Amino acid sequence: MPGVGLLLLLLLAAAMLARTALHAPRAVEVRAAPALELDPRRVTQRLARAVRVPSVVTTEPDALERGRMARMVDLVEESFPPLVAGLDYERHEHCLVFRWRGSAPELAPILLLAHLDVVPVDPATEADWSFPPFGGDVAAGFVWGRGTLDDKGSAFAILEALEHLVTRGVQPRRGVIVALGLDEEIGGTAGARAQAARFAQEGLEPYLILDEGYAVLEGIVDVVPHPVAVVGVAEKGSLTVELRVEAEGGHSSMPEEQTSLGILASAIAALEAAPQPARLDGAPAYFLDELAREMNFGQRFLFANRWLTEPLLRKVLLEEPGTAALLRTTTAVTRAEAGVAANVLPRSARATVNLRIHSRDSVDVVLERVRRTIDDPRVELEVVGESFEPSPVSPHDGPAWEHLEATIRACYPGVVVAPSLVVGATDARHYAGLTSSVYRFNGLRLGPDDLPRIHGVDERISVENYMEMIRFYARLIEGA
Repeated sequence: MPGVGLLLLLLLAAAMLARTALHAPRAVEVRAAPALELDPRRVTQRLARAVRVPSVVTTEPDALERGRMARMVDLVEESFPPLVAGLDYERHEHCLVFRWRGSAPELAPILLLAHLDVVPVDPATEADWSFPPFGGDVAAGFVWGRGTLDDKGSAFAILEALEHLVTRGVQPRRGVIVALGLDEEIGGTAGARAQAARFAQEGLEPYLILDEGYAVLEGIVDVVPHPVAVVGVAEKGSLTVELRVEAEGGHSSMPEEQTSLGILASAIAALEAAPQPARLDGAPAYFLDELAREMNFGQRFLFANRWLTEPLLRKVLLEEPGTAALLRTTTAVTRAEAGVAANVLPRSARATVNLRIHSRDSVDVVLERVRRTIDDPRVELEVVGESFEPSPVSPHDGPAWEHLEATIRACYPGVVVAPSLVVGATDARHYAGLTSSVYRFNGLRLGPDDLPRIHGVDERISVENYMEMIRFYARLIEGA
């Protein structure tokens, strides 16, 4: 009956159009937060002094590194004497903790995280920096140097916000705890993990936990006309596997059909030809659903009806590495080694593969997929380094989320607030067992030119943005 088929199609189209119309921008009443009465020169100079301490952390620290990390801690204490004297302060070997007790001890506290260690600077790039990487120069409206974005800027902004409130006699009802790690860049094992265990032992259950991870993105998410404040509600896990092949050596004039390196290359090619499964669900779906509210009608139509359009959306999103990483566990071959000379058959060949594990996967599931994909008994697999599971997905509703979202909107008027998946790793994963409300956002403003600066050349933060971050943390504390 052609008429019935046409009617069904019309009803389907009408339902899809209705879903699109309902998936409209949220009507949110926002009152902009007032600026804080702070001296920009004073607070930026304190951050600049912190940048001048090259608090680079490695897995095998020497006396020089230990001395620099001790100097970093000393500088925190020297810079914020009202906090050291007026709050409960703990100096652990790899973590600093400040506790500001609230007037209502029955209320769960806010836990704010950041870290004071930094990655090293590649000596080959030092000449490319506009200012010395550990110079802490304040020029052209920016504080320049390693750590300004990752993550001394966050750490000092939190401490500035605390000091601002403490010295003005503010007494929060809900307590505030600040934990500053000293080894995040090498996994946070001795810092964040150990501190999370101490908190768990004392029975701490925070109202919310906030760490670095995402920021206000400007000119990066180009499908919407507004800056997007992305909040990480989960982060990926990690698995590193070494592939090894052993074979007979000998002269290159008499090779077997495949050398050890050829076998290894086939295994690598198999992994890259069969990437891990991709789906549009979980935290990445929440992110795109929120963005869709601000898109034009045609784009919104596609996202509002993902039950039908997901195959098309998935195909488009997989074309870009940044969005593909949101949809799947990623596979990256990062190192390879074989052979000693051009005319010698390599007796052994090895390669390192790093996989960042999506929230829907696990270490065991991903490892088994790697084995099945290679499917060659000549290739040995060994898990190397520390592997960790993806974090739980925190809710993007409820009182803690609503408080964080309202604070972001008040401090960054006009932004779209969207939950998402952090594709890297932060200290927050170590604290995930304390509460379900674990979020990753620090108030940075990042444009396309800023992303390469993180762990790269010319890392810097604008004075204006740094003042915004201090206001954000102060508002978050005071509003709770």
